[in-house]
Amino acid sequence: MHDFCPNPRAFLKNHFEIPDFLKRVDRIRTFVRERLYNDGEVGIRHLVLEEDPVRMPLLYNGLWLLFLLVSEKINIYTAIDSQRILLEKIKSKGHQELTILIPHSDYCVTGEIDRLICNLDYLKARCEQENLLKKGQQVVSMLV
Repeated sequence: MHDFCPNPRAFLKNHFEIPDFLKRVDRIRTFVRERLYNDGEVGIRHLVLEEDPVRMPLLYNGLWLLFLLVSEKINIYTAIDSQRILLEKIKSKGHQELTILIPHSDYCVTGEIDRLICNLDYLKARCEQENLLKKGQQVVSMLV
């Protein structure tokens, strides 16, 4: 439950189970944090599949790709295409920006929809041209 939830009382009596996918995502987050703490920015470049982690795309980046890869059931290209369709639909309703809540934090980030679409296109091109899926699967095999 996030602090932004408009009706947290509706969820207080419900029992929540954490799916295996989220446990794996938490392992990735923990591992990335440890590497960042121990090795600094240079140490996580290979891990998050980004040459410059400080300047990596806002949402659709190598780390997002790793989160998808740990699910083992998601077709990456379908996920990218589906996100693009969603962003185009939001844009067609007249919206130019999208605010993203950062899970397990009090942070949110606002990005322009056109730039998010560019991030998706860039990630897809990297998957096709840099063999990013294979590199990501190698990283995931170390973590999970």
